[in-house]
Amino acid sequence: MAYQVGSGRRLGISGLGEPASSRVVVLCHSAPGTGSVDPDPTASANSKLRIIGIDRPGYGASDRYAGEPRLEEWIGDVDDYLTRLEPTSERASGVDVVLGGVIGIGYGAFFAAALATAYPQLSRLVVVQPAAPLGRGEALDDPSFRDLDATDPMTGEASRQEVALEQAGGDGEAADHLLLADAGWGRRVRQARVPTDLVGAHDDPGTAWWRRHLHRPHVHPLAAGGLPGLAEGWRIALDLLAPHPDPDR
Repeated sequence: MAYQVGSGRRLGISGLGEPASSRVVVLCHSAPGTGSVDPDPTASANSKLRIIGIDRPGYGASDRYAGEPRLEEWIGDVDDYLTRLEPTSERASGVDVVLGGVIGIGYGAFFAAALATAYPQLSRLVVVQPAAPLGRGEALDDPSFRDLDATDPMTGEASRQEVALEQAGGDGEAADHLLLADAGWGRRVRQARVPTDLVGAHDDPGTAWWRRHLHRPHVHPLAAGGLPGLAEGWRIALDLLAPHPDPDR
């Protein structure tokens, strides 16, 4: 669905997981893509988390920005939505919503880190198969889109990734190029001081870059990269963010 923020722009919002849960997790999708693509719907439903996928500018139901997109504008739009989410949910269901954490997949890891910096009250930042920074003029090469021919007939992982590619559109990809080709990402990532987990293949360049720049991350190695490791990484992320009786988890 599309949510209109105070600026007048539309923000694409998708609900995954358990819609009645009081614990909300924000999903920053891969590039290209949309927040509607669930890497493992069964794991999401069993997580007892309300997962909100938010489309970046020009993707899915989100408007493209007039002129050059700015990271601060997107963070402001997301803040507008999240600020209104808690009172709206409480009135509708009587449930007091808690913003539990944020997950970034592939290039979405950069935007998840930016939100973690803007929301220091978050319980956790989890980046799954994060990409290395994008150089100006380089094509998007999101780790979660590699090995698309490795289809799992039981889960249909490849078909869900293909849907993300079909829904993405050129406007979002162009905006991502402008937002990601920024030399300041190393500094921004280091500013995220919430508890952080890095889930990725040990030999991937993106994993190595994030391990150097994140503040004391807990590292969770994946046995495989690309599409084969995406569902595994997603399950690890959901387990880390799910409510646990042990406060140190």
